[in-house]
Amino acid sequence: MGRETRLAGSRIRTVDAHAGSCEIVPAGADYWARWHNHKEVAVFSVESDWLSKIAQQEVGATRLELEVDALPFVSDRIRQIAQMLRSEFMQPHHEPSSLYTDSLLTLLGMELIRNHSSAAARPERRQRRMPKKTIDKVTQYMRSEIGTAITVESLADVVGYSANHFLKCFKAETGQTPHKFLVNLRLDLAQELLTTTKSSITDIAFKAGFSSQTHLTSAMTKERSVTPGQLRRGLVLDQ
Repeated sequence: MGRETRLAGSRIRTVDAHAGSCEIVPAGADYWARWHNHKEVAVFSVESDWLSKIAQQEVGATRLELEVDALPFVSDRIRQIAQMLRSEFMQPHHEPSSLYTDSLLTLLGMELIRNHSSAAARPERRQRRMPKKTIDKVTQYMRSEIGTAITVESLADVVGYSANHFLKCFKAETGQTPHKFLVNLRLDLAQELLTTTKSSITDIAFKAGFSSQTHLTSAMTKERSVTPGQLRRGLVLDQ
């Protein structure tokens, strides 16, 4: 589909931009664009200091410049991450998960560094094993902060890893993303409270870190094929 763009006072350029196309536009740029047809567009703003920090941690780059010309290009990886972010923000029954969105944005940052920056040719740090005691330390932190908005950076700081390195090592050792791991810890706590206390389901949802009773019900149904009400009535889980 036709799209017109102009960057920094240059002439207007008309290009084909199909569904799933991406554009990288420099911060503060004199930029203008329009579609020839109606389109839904997702815009993500990335702070340069945050991206530079990731580049320094992961590839040792002390200076980072994005290679941009604001023309549409196809990146399956960026499109996939953007679609997952959009789906999370569009969920009707709960607030976006800070850990989930933070994880996706970290992956997006690494994709920009690897393939669209001056640091693209630099090798990444070697991935090291994450010892069980380190995973236990992360688990303990998650449990202690289970009712708060936990971020990738806060988890990585607990064990002295960079955000991207933490994401890769944690999944390699546990078989789960930090977000999925945290959801299961929250469901474990909710299940315990539902079967051992008389607290309301709404109160239990908040104590376990869910944004609402509906959020708890949705997560429990998806992950454990049972509702909080069924658990409270004494339904035995088939695990």
